[in-house]
Amino acid sequence: MTHDRPERLPAAIGIKALDAEGIGRLVAQLGEPSFRASQIVRWVYGRGAGAYAEMTDLSKSLRDKLEATLPLPSAEIVERQVSSDGTRKYLLRLADGTTVETVGLPTEDRLTVCFSTQAGCAMGCSFCATGQSGLIRDLGPGEMVDQLAVVARDFDERVTNAVAMGQGEPFANYDATLGALRLMNSPDGLGIGARHLTVST
Repeated sequence: MTHDRPERLPAAIGIKALDAEGIGRLVAQLGEPSFRASQIVRWVYGRGAGAYAEMTDLSKSLRDKLEATLPLPSAEIVERQVSSDGTRKYLLRLADGTTVETVGLPTEDRLTVCFSTQAGCAMGCSFCATGQSGLIRDLGPGEMVDQLAVVARDFDERVTNAVAMGQGEPFANYDATLGALRLMNSPDGLGIGARHLTVST
């Protein structure tokens, strides 16, 4: 079985390499009806399922196919720093061992996450420490959404705003960043309003 994971992304990130359209194509390749795609998106991104076995409205045969086809990893917190104003800065480990930085910024009525779109950066801006280490790799759409999920769990609060201004240049990973924003906005995903999603480049 083949699927359309971009070749530059490691196999270990599995389904997190795919946006909603990619999951739709995967479902078609598996010979399943198209409505299964929105169910999978809802489980993976809306509910943050940690295993295919949790997806109880999918048939066991489909869950077995997914298990055999693509891993379902989650980002892990390696380090967390908390400032006096409640801001939390995270170092997260992804499925292949790559690490990225993410920041959660709480206020009285919202929780904003600044997420990374790449591990490292190729731009080499003199004012940015990330650029000095060079680009390690692009992130998949699901790895970007995962950063919001980790912060939401840590705060035990829904993320209301997201900004692509962590590590990396979002437009240098354009397709994946756009796919991630669509997942964040989708009712099947995180359901964040479009006006609350920002790209800083």
